[in-house]
Parts: sequence; structure tokens; C-alpha cells
Amino acid sequence: MKTLRICGHSHLAALQEGYRAQEKPELDVKFVALSGANYSPEDFSRVEPEGVAFTPELYRKNFADRTGETHINGEHLWGFSMGGYPFRLDAGAQWQRCRPSNLPEAGKRPVSLALIDAVIEADRKATQNFALHLKAAGARFFFIALPGAIRGFHKNDSERDIETRAFLQNRARRQFQEWLAEHSIDFVDVPDGLMDKDGFMDPDYMRLIKPNGAKDFNHGNEKFGKLMIEKISNYVNSRID
Repeated sequence: MKTLRICGHSHLAALQEGYRAQEKPELDVKFVALSGANYSPEDFSRVEPEGVAFTPELYRKNFADRTGETHINGEHLWGFSMGGYPFRLDAGAQWQRCRPSNLPEAGKRPVSLALIDAVIEADRKATQNFALHLKAAGARFFFIALPGAIRGFHKNDSERDIETRAFLQNRARRQFQEWLAEHSIDFVDVPDGLMDKDGFMDPDYMRLIKPNGAKDFNHGNEKFGKLMIEKISNYVNSRID
């Protein structure tokens, strides 16, 4: 049985639940949670002689505690569950007052696509730098898609607000995938049928409620995790020596 380490943030929970729900796992998977995505907008890694090291103290501690190691190199196969969906960009109430310039609406402040793209780029820059560090260190790795948001997650959203959030989410996801392809980095996307035509997730595959009782609009549940693990297993078993 092939082995895999999956590393990331809060979205690991669904993957772990899905993995445990399998009757006959096709991979031996170890999950390495770094904590929340608090540091993601800022560089969180560097290349050292031994491989890639995390720079935030919390990441370093959690990585060492969960792996017994300090660096990522070519020794193990890694899947990284991070990047590609900038929830900081599209989750805010500002999009009830603003519109991307290509989706104009009377009374709404236009935001240029150049500015939107700059924000998306800034949001994922540290993740891209991390990927480049991994390549430089000779690591064996791929990236794993995060689930999108559910439709109408902001209670006061109009249909035009929802259209705007769909545009932002899809633009960011597409740009990240294009960047990975340009750098010959593999990507395992969300399985077909889990998103609607606008890119919103089917609520049946979403957590909806956090452990503290708050609403959860962008984390998958066990059903989502199980389907993702099946797709990851197929990718690893068919593409990785």
C-alpha cells in the first residue's frame, strides 16, 4: 500500500473523517495539521539545506509534533490542502456595496478587475512561494482542492451579491489552478457533481455548523472528505510511482 502525508489547515478535518469512513483504504495516510490559515497571506516557509522548513513557530511545532521531523524533502509523498479559495476576499459584507467592474449595478461602487486580481494574487502569494520552495528542495508533492462556499451563505445577500461572490470564487480558483499548471504542479480538484453551475458547493457535502455552534459556510463534511480521499487515492495509485 502506498503512503501519503496530507498537510494543511482546518480543511484537513473533512479529509480525515472521510479517510476513517473508508471500509478498505487504498492508501496509508498520515495527516499533518499546521493550525488555522492565520499566516497564509505572509510567507511561511524557506528553503534550507535539509529541505523546506516552516517559519512560523506554531507551524514548526505542530509539524515536528505530528511527524517527528523538521523539514520537507523528497523522502515522502505530500498532498497539500491549501490555497485556491480566498475566503478573505469573498466572505465580507463589502460585496453588498460593491461590484466587480464587469458586473455593474446602479448604486454600487465598481472595483476594477486589475485590483481584484492584485488582491487574489497577494492572498495566494505565500502559498505559491511555498510551492516553489518545495520544487527547489526536490520534494514530491501535489495540491488538493478546498471546497467552495455554499450559495447564499451571507444572510443578507441579494441574487446580484451571490453572482458577485460566484465570480470572485471561480476567478480565484481558476487562476490558482492555471498557476499550478504553468509550474507543472499536479492538482486534485473537487469531484464532479459536488458544485452547482455557478461553483457553489452542494450543502449535502458541507459541514454547515461548526463545533461551537456557529454557521460554517466553507468547510466540507465527512461525505465530502470521503469522495476527496477516493479521488486522491485514484490519483496517487495511477500517477505516482
